[in-house]
Amino acid sequence: MKNYEDFKAVLETEMLHYLPEQFKNYRVQTEYVPKVNGFLDALSIMPPEGCGAAPTLYFADLYAYYLKCQSMEQVLCCAAKVYLRGMNYLDEVNLERQLEEEPPQIVYSLVGASINQELAEIVPYRLYLDMMIIYRLMTEDGQGGFNSAIISNDIMEELQMTEDELYTIAAENTPKLMPLSIRKIEDAFYCMSNQYNRLGAASILYEDGLRKMADFLEDDLYILPASIHEVFLMPASECNLRILGQAVRTANREIVQKSEVLTDSVYYYNWLSDEVEIASERKIN
Repeated sequence: MKNYEDFKAVLETEMLHYLPEQFKNYRVQTEYVPKVNGFLDALSIMPPEGCGAAPTLYFADLYAYYLKCQSMEQVLCCAAKVYLRGMNYLDEVNLERQLEEEPPQIVYSLVGASINQELAEIVPYRLYLDMMIIYRLMTEDGQGGFNSAIISNDIMEELQMTEDELYTIAAENTPKLMPLSIRKIEDAFYCMSNQYNRLGAASILYEDGLRKMADFLEDDLYILPASIHEVFLMPASECNLRILGQAVRTANREIVQKSEVLTDSVYYYNWLSDEVEIASERKIN
């Protein structure tokens, strides 16, 4: 059985042999793709001229498959099918956009600032408390969901936009493209996200979302970051901050996937001032 590095080397060397003749001059290389809470090494298969979009194959996923099937032949065949399926999807999306002249669908999401310092070096962002607002290109997948890609500094330049412009567009787009969703978990305990339940922690940025919930509960709110996908809301007068903080930290270490952790902080929404702050840093008058 091959170790991870040997596996990567074989995949990079042999991949083109499993693709149709039209790909024989494509370039295969390893690259590190920025992801929330870290980077992933991926297999890049690009046209010889080095431009255009292409699917990304992640080594970690393929290696996990290899450990199960223990066959490089099977992995290479599977990787080729995934790549070709991705190329077909990109062709369909690009054609659809050309026909409809659709502008880029730019949205925002929230990630933890302290655990994404490397990401901050290569993407446009703005700080929000101890989090970062980053930007994504969103495309609907035709099956009631969506795909998204983080906008890097290079992509921002291609779009000929500034971070301020990205934020302005995303602030308008995100609530429309990813509408607010609040559901009751149990008495005085609510989950806030978007209709997709993906990247929904950013819903706390939506205008009036928290205020409407506070109006309903007639109370200030504690906001618990369940993950980058959702937050929990609770009436502040009925909660103990120390217990809530311990619950968030425990969940982040034992339940939430590393790639989906937001922060260890508990946040406080002030109903009167309509402002969010880190609960542990809140000044009580």
